[in-house]
Amino acid sequence: MILPNSHLLKHRILYLFRQKPALTAEKIQNLLAKSDKSCSLQAVYKELRGLMEEGIVQKIGTTYALHATWVLQLQAFAARLATVTFSDKDGFAQLMHQKKRQSWKFDSLLAMNDLWAHLFVYLARHAKNKDLLAWNPHLWFHLFQREREDRFLKSILAMGCRFHVMVGGTHFLDQWAKELFDKNGVVYSQTRGPFYGDTKNYFNVIDDHILTLKLTDATDRRLAQVYGATQNAEQFFASDLINVFMRDGHCTLSLEYNPKKAERLRCLFSNYFGAEL
Repeated sequence: MILPNSHLLKHRILYLFRQKPALTAEKIQNLLAKSDKSCSLQAVYKELRGLMEEGIVQKIGTTYALHATWVLQLQAFAARLATVTFSDKDGFAQLMHQKKRQSWKFDSLLAMNDLWAHLFVYLARHAKNKDLLAWNPHLWFHLFQREREDRFLKSILAMGCRFHVMVGGTHFLDQWAKELFDKNGVVYSQTRGPFYGDTKNYFNVIDDHILTLKLTDATDRRLAQVYGATQNAEQFFASDLINVFMRDGHCTLSLEYNPKKAERLRCLFSNYFGAEL
């Protein structure tokens, strides 16, 4: 069973199990009501019965949980799907050669970051211009997945790429995250550049492609709250960012092939990185 962003009640119920492994029908009804998707308790029971018949949900006492077998099957399916989709030969190659803008919507920044990383690595590997550019209002991804981001960065540098990053924020967490990066492979600028003040859009310029992440207003506000409230390491609670990543991370990732736009952006970056570009 595929889980698109759907308004179907059974899909909304399944998404709730990402928050808690076991839920009663009453709790499901309450959670749906909080998300402005209220429904009757009778309707919840009806959908749960249907999900049980499909082997997706099982009942344990008075609570309901996802069936472990279905979760493992879904995991295996997703792994195989990722292998085919992200292959150089058949997957990304066709994706990259399209001239139109392509977009994907997410309600999880972590899920978005997975696709972003795959797209970025493929683009970097095949780029003729190895000067990779980035505008990052905040460096939240490195705070939460440091080891993974370190491996990602090392793989990019191993391809002979040079990473130039404009960081928009000057909060404690922005400064702290910057220190976690490989200083030998990344050049930073925190000077007020042409994109200063744009906190909802993150983008990369890789050869003639532009990879853009756009946050919703709500996600942007949640991140701003976390960054604004953290003045030192003692005040940093990873759980605050986890909540944003897992439940409040509504965003859109876009890939665009546009040589003229890419060149314009490179000119803007060169004003701040000079001869290094």
